[in-house]
Amino acid sequence: MKRMAELEEKMTTMNHQPATMPPEKEEMLNATISRADVLEKQLMDTKKVLSPFPSDASC
Repeated sequence: MKRMAELEEKMTTMNHQPATMPPEKEEMLNATISRADVLEKQLMDTKKVLSPFPSDASC
């Protein structure tokens, strides 16, 4: 019972703390999101260029 009470206390404490991310991980996340945005834009640009051409089903 004592162990359960300790665990409940720890969980309560953890739930009241704001979620924080180390700055280096936040930078990596932002860089990854930025790269994904660039790739998405490149994909849309490629689709625009290829849209006048019919798709070749034999390839």
